[in-house]
Amino acid sequence: MMSATSSAPILPRAVHFLVTTDLADPAAVEGAQEALRALLEGTSGAFLEAVAGAGRAELLRAGLEPREAGVRVRALLPGGGGDAPGEPLPLVRSLADILADPASLRPPEAVVRRLAWRGRTTLLAAREKEGKSTLSRRAAATASRGGRFLGERCLRVPVLVVALEEAVGDVARSLHDFGADPSRVFVVDRLVDPFNDLARAIETTSAGLVVVDTLAAFAEGLVDDPSSSSAWTAVMSKFTRLTRDSGTALLLLHHARKSDGAYRDSSAIGAGVDVLIEMRAGEEQSVRRFSPRGRWPMDAFSCSFDGKDFHLVAGELSLDARVELFVQHNAGASMRAIRGGVTGKAEAIQNAVERLVEHGAIEDRGDGSSRAFYLTGDAPPMALPFPTEDAA
Repeated sequence: MMSATSSAPILPRAVHFLVTTDLADPAAVEGAQEALRALLEGTSGAFLEAVAGAGRAELLRAGLEPREAGVRVRALLPGGGGDAPGEPLPLVRSLADILADPASLRPPEAVVRRLAWRGRTTLLAAREKEGKSTLSRRAAATASRGGRFLGERCLRVPVLVVALEEAVGDVARSLHDFGADPSRVFVVDRLVDPFNDLARAIETTSAGLVVVDTLAAFAEGLVDDPSSSSAWTAVMSKFTRLTRDSGTALLLLHHARKSDGAYRDSSAIGAGVDVLIEMRAGEEQSVRRFSPRGRWPMDAFSCSFDGKDFHLVAGELSLDARVELFVQHNAGASMRAIRGGVTGKAEAIQNAVERLVEHGAIEDRGDGSSRAFYLTGDAPPMALPFPTEDAA
C-alpha cells in the first residue's frame, strides 16, 4: 500500500480536482472522480484524509463556506457522489492517522468568541426575559458582518436564526437594529420536520452560525416527557451529528430553572453539548454573569447591556484581541515588538499575528527584510471594554 508520504507529489493534482470541478456538470464530476480514483488507487486512509483536508482548506481560502467545501469533497472523493451518503475514509482510524493531521489537535475555531465555535454545539441557558435572545441576536448580527462582540472579532459568516417563539417581524427588527447584514442573515420561523428542515436550511444558506430560539420549541413533538433522558439523548445526538457534518457553529437557547438558574429538564441536554453556558442576572440590573463549562478550558465573564449594545465588564480578552489592540496602539510594530508587548508564549503570539493577517484584521507593510504591522483600512479601532495591562 502506498504511504501518505510517498503519495505526496499527487496531492496538488487531487486538490485541483476538488477545487475546480463544476459540480453542476455530471460529465465533469464523473471525469474528475475517475481521475481521482486513478490517482488515489492503493493509497492509505491517512492520505485520503490529507486530500480531503487540503481540499477543504483550499476551498475555504477561495471564500467558499464549510458546507460547500464538504459537499465538494464528498462528491469527488471515491465513495462519495454528491450529497448521497458515503464515507470515503475508514470509520476506524488509528491514533497515528489522526495525529498525522495537525488540524485534529487544535481547539475549534471561534465564530463568536465565548459563545459559538465551528462544528460545535453550545447551550445558553437563562431565565425567561433575562436577555438571552437579545444577546444571541447581537452576536448573530455581528457575525454576519464580521464585527466585534464583547471586545472580540467575529468571523464573517452567513447566519441562520431559527426563531420559534417570537413574531418574525420582532426578530427582524431586532437584527436590523443591531446592524446585521441583511443579505447574510436568514430567518426560519416554523419547522415541519425539524432536523431535516434545519439541515436543508443550513445547506441552502451555507450558514456558519445557527441560533435556535428555543431548544424546547424545536423539540416540541420530538420529546414527550421533558425529563426523559433517552428522548433528549436522541435529540442532542442529532444536533451533534448535524454540527460535525456541516461545520456550522450551533447556539441553542434554553430556559433555566427559577430555583438556581441551571438549565431545565434532563441532564442529557447538558451532556449532549460541547459547551454549556448558564447566564444569570448580576447585582446591577443591567449586568449578566456567565458561567461556561466546556470540552476545553474557558473562563467566566460578565457583560452589561445599555439598551443598545453589550459591553464586557469582567473576563479576559483573547490573545488575538490583545495582539490586535497592541498593533492598534503601536502602528508599524515588528513581530519582536509584539512579542515583547503582549503576554504569552512566543509561538502562540506569532500564530495569533498570522491569524489576524489571514482574517484581514491587520496587515504587514514591511519591506521584505523586516515586518511592520498595521490595522487594515477596513478594521475599525478597537474600543476597550475595560482597562487591561496591555493597554497601559
